[in-house]
Amino acid sequence: MKKDVYILILTAVLLAPVYVFSQNSALEQVSPEDLRRLEEVVKQLEETPSQTQAVSAGNDFNLDLIWKTNTLVPYDYPGKALPTVMSGVTIYALADVPKPQNLTYSWIVDDASSNREGPDQVGRGKYSFLLVTYQIPKFTHELRVTATDETTGRSASAGLEIKTVLPEVYLYAQNNNIFSNLASSVINFLAGAESGLMARAFYFNTRGLNDLDFKWFFNNKEEENTGARPEILPVTVSERSPAGSQANLKLEIQPKSKRANIHERAAARTTINIIKNNQ
Repeated sequence: MKKDVYILILTAVLLAPVYVFSQNSALEQVSPEDLRRLEEVVKQLEETPSQTQAVSAGNDFNLDLIWKTNTLVPYDYPGKALPTVMSGVTIYALADVPKPQNLTYSWIVDDASSNREGPDQVGRGKYSFLLVTYQIPKFTHELRVTATDETTGRSASAGLEIKTVLPEVYLYAQNNNIFSNLASSVINFLAGAESGLMARAFYFNTRGLNDLDFKWFFNNKEEENTGARPEILPVTVSERSPAGSQANLKLEIQPKSKRANIHERAAARTTINIIKNNQ
């Protein structure tokens, strides 16, 4: 609070016509040199918290890392897309300096410099780095970057871990023409009624659902999907189906591309239970 008061007072002084009292108590205007000194004091007060934090972390300035990947997630999914095997992940280094593009960035992934000469990437303005994850599922990549100002010698380092995940798929049951209910292990379908199931796929290295192959099985027998959308399976239960009869449903998804990794696939299962109107 005290520092904020000092900044407020000094800023007000700088923005207004500035006068000081001389030793003879005469009112005199502040010189340009005095203004320069006041500006330096204000700047020092404003920078003190961040500099203290940087020094305590062993850095000369703050350096943060953020990343993104373009694996498939539903359009309305509020979470973050996660990398799977062989995913491209872009990491950005955010340096708290006036001209971060003038810094020299040195990137090291999984201690690569320990088994080969030099870092994975180094150069002026190289504040972003593209990582292609390993073919090993659930592998954790360790990444570190150092940003250096070659003119002043100031530098900062930051690191993070990126863990790959396996693709996932979830089934949603139709309710009033809306697929809003996550399917449980057993779903009750009314005999003689029309319904459906929708699959929501996560973390595949594809641009869209049309790049995926959906295979639906009833009691281990593949069922042809005649619907217009491959991720939606229309289900019509015969009126003659006895109450209490059940069918095991399974969905398998994998990319259509033959170059896809063997681990880039997912499956979901549920049991359909037939009920009557009086149940």
